[in-house]
Amino acid sequence: MDARVKAAQISVISNSSLVILKLGAGLFMGSVSVISEAIHSGLDLVAALI
Repeated sequence: MDARVKAAQISVISNSSLVILKLGAGLFMGSVSVISEAIHSGLDLVAALI
């Protein structure tokens, strides 16, 4: 596998994990700022996919 493809896959997996963890933590704590950070990370993920 090409190193660039592998790096992109790792980036998508790690960003997806961050979105899920941040969203879960934000909802659990009721923190709007953590939820907004999860949304920000989600937008970073979308940018990485483009």
